[in-house]
Amino acid sequence: MTEIEFVSWSGADNPDNPWWALAYKVRFSVFVEEQKVPAHLEIDEADFCSSTTHTLVFLDGEAIGTSRLLMDKVDEQLDGAVNYHIGRVAVMPTYRGLGFGRKIVQACLERVKPASITPKTDGQNGTEYRHVPPVKVTLDAQVQAMSFYGSLGFSATNRPKFLDAGIWHQEMELTL
Repeated sequence: MTEIEFVSWSGADNPDNPWWALAYKVRFSVFVEEQKVPAHLEIDEADFCSSTTHTLVFLDGEAIGTSRLLMDKVDEQLDGAVNYHIGRVAVMPTYRGLGFGRKIVQACLERVKPASITPKTDGQNGTEYRHVPPVKVTLDAQVQAMSFYGSLGFSATNRPKFLDAGIWHQEMELTL
């Protein structure tokens, strides 16, 4: 039987978390071995932040994909809107084209998706409702993956394409 399992944890739990070793194995295989990203660039300080959430996807007990989700900042000029950044989305080559990358990104988006209204009870007038500010999610898509992210609702920003670890990227964003 095929079973997909998502596990998530805070970056503050790395490197003692046993899932971290599995996530790193997927990332190392995809980014360092396959895409030739220098190993010293693959891990950075964001991997260990308490505001970073890592996701690992298992299929029949095998780690096949991973991502990380960073809480970038609270934008005080936009009514306290929170900005997130999805990165390090990786799926092992054997499992590409089967929808696992889509499921990984959708899991990240579900995690940060705001409710359009949140109940707030004041005790005297019953329940009132307040508006929840939008959430902006950005990612730096490898240029060859832009159509994939576009199919999930992301749009390219005005920021010019840029080289990161020798690979062309384009910043993309989605407001939830």
